[in-house]
Amino acid sequence: MLHLLNMAILSRILSSTAQNTTEVYRSPGSSVAFLGVDENERKITEVFQWKKLQEHPGKEPSVEQVLEYHVGSAKPSLIQKYNGRIDFSPYNGSLVFSHLTYADDGLYRLYINLQRNIIQDVRLHIMDKLSKPSIWNNASSPGSTIQLMCNVGDASSYQWWKDGREVSHHLQDGNRSLVIPSASRSDCGNYTCVATNPVSSVQANYQLTIHGLLPVETVIVAASIVGIVSSAVSFVGLLLLCCLRRELIQASLKQSKLLFLLLFICNNVSLVAISIALIFWIVIKGAASVPVVALCIALILLAFNVCLTISIGNLGCKCISRFLDSTGLRASIDFCGIISSFVVIVFSIVILVEEIQQSNEGCYVTILTWSILPPLFTVLAVIFIASVAVWWKGNGDTSCESNDQAAQQEVMIRLESQNHSENEGDR
Repeated sequence: MLHLLNMAILSRILSSTAQNTTEVYRSPGSSVAFLGVDENERKITEVFQWKKLQEHPGKEPSVEQVLEYHVGSAKPSLIQKYNGRIDFSPYNGSLVFSHLTYADDGLYRLYINLQRNIIQDVRLHIMDKLSKPSIWNNASSPGSTIQLMCNVGDASSYQWWKDGREVSHHLQDGNRSLVIPSASRSDCGNYTCVATNPVSSVQANYQLTIHGLLPVETVIVAASIVGIVSSAVSFVGLLLLCCLRRELIQASLKQSKLLFLLLFICNNVSLVAISIALIFWIVIKGAASVPVVALCIALILLAFNVCLTISIGNLGCKCISRFLDSTGLRASIDFCGIISSFVVIVFSIVILVEEIQQSNEGCYVTILTWSILPPLFTVLAVIFIASVAVWWKGNGDTSCESNDQAAQQEVMIRLESQNHSENEGDR
């Protein structure tokens, strides 16, 4: 009965041919293990044979004997070039193949009992490990189409990651290239290319920065420049008028009124310009808290300056004059020009510094630039306080001179009155 069972197993083995080829990939210098027969096949196996088939295009494959082992023998017979590189197991016919070279690439088959039926069919591929990849880009300007190319050896697959998140869109050339259409600063970041082949996996990192300004950002720069120039003219002019208050009183009313009107028109232009810059900033870069607050301050100051300009120009808006007089805002609005000027200067400087920084460095940074607001406000506040002190001193001196002139006039009137009385008495 046992004999019949063994014959049945042998008949099944001999009538079968390995239909599935196991693909194995190794790099030069590494090792590979080939499996042998299973438990049932081992019981009826008397001879193990491992052969290598070297395939040639358009020709019959050449067959090379690797080893042959007869059960009960002391050791297997090997051809010379495999000595010291193959560790064979006589128990099940498996082997470990070490120190692999490119010449070992080929199809390996295991036969038993000197038959042509295939028990194991393993195709060994010898390939190099991937070298360190590099990432190349064709452009880095805003609005352009940027292509990141992963340069590496014979990789079978590519993956792209941006700041730790996998990128699955805009991939070309078998995922070897990542295309970024209409690049903006939101595309800044750390890009990673992971290249893989069956024997290795390597990766390269690339920090993408977008240099330059988007076309719409030129509006921010232009508006900021207009704002800082207009506010500087108004600021310096108002400070000079405060310092030259005594001479201003002696000048004609029409000239003084025209000078003040021109300075406040400059103020209005600067406030409109900085408001436009802040609006575009918020639309492009998002509604962060600091730009939104700055825009609110600019709009409030613009409303005050428009009211003051109308009042100075005497443009016939009596409702505005009555409102300013009745609410007590007339005194506080007198300093609105200087306050508006240095606020616009501060905001313009911050925006210009931010845009220059982004143009040079590429990626968006907010905290660093907006942090210069406190020191700028401090410096300009000192200038403002000094100008108020100068104005106050000039105003006090002018009042004293006015009082002296009034006293002198009163004395002169009294003297003339006395002289007139004496003359009447003499008559």
